[in-house]
Amino acid sequence: MLGRKPNSSVAAACALLAVIATGLPAYGQQSQASRPEPGPAPSGEVLELQLGGGYLFREGDLAYLPSIEIGVTWWWHDSWGISVRRSITVGEHMASYDYGDGTRTGGRSFRHWTGTLRYRRALDTGLELNVGGGLTTGVYDHLIWYRGPRVNPRPESMPLSLGGVLGEVLLGKRIAPRLSIKGGMVAYLVLDETPAAVPVLFGTVSF
Repeated sequence: MLGRKPNSSVAAACALLAVIATGLPAYGQQSQASRPEPGPAPSGEVLELQLGGGYLFREGDLAYLPSIEIGVTWWWHDSWGISVRRSITVGEHMASYDYGDGTRTGGRSFRHWTGTLRYRRALDTGLELNVGGGLTTGVYDHLIWYRGPRVNPRPESMPLSLGGVLGEVLLGKRIAPRLSIKGGMVAYLVLDETPAAVPVLFGTVSF
C-alpha cells in the first residue's frame, strides 16, 4: 500500500494539470470574445454617395469662402476605398491688398476635383474613422477691382489653376441602415504654395 500512494498522488497531480491546461485556452477564448477589439467597419456596402458643404480658409485671394461638396467613394475592401469629390466655393472674397495703383485683388468660384485613397475603421464609441490622402486640381476666378477713376461695376476676372496634395480626417455616425453623417477636416497641404483648410460636413447614402 505504501508503494501505491505515490502513484495515486502523481496521477491526481497529472489529472489536475490536465484540467488546468485544457481550461486555460477556453477561458482565454471566452475573455477575448467578451472584449472584442475595434476592427474594420462592417458594411458589405460598396458605394457611398456624399453631399454636403464646407468652408475654405486660405491666405490670399481665396481667403474665406463657403463650398458645396459632392463626392462618391468606392469601397473595394471593408477597410480601403477610393474617393472622388467635386468642390465648388460660393461667393467671392476681396482681399485687403492695397497697391500703389489703387487696386484690390480677390477670388471666387474655386472649382476643383479631389481624389483620395481612404482607410476606414470602426471605433468603440460607435463611430467610424476615415483617414485619406491624395491629390487635388482645379481652377478659380482671380478678381481685380480698380478704384478711383477706373472703378468698374464688376471686377475683372481671369481664370487661374491650382493643384496640390491633400489629407483628410473624417468621423462618421450611422443614423439609419443606409444613412450616415460624416464630418471633419480636409487640409490642402500644397495649394499653389499656400496651404488651405476646409472643415466639411456630409450626409452619406450607402449601397
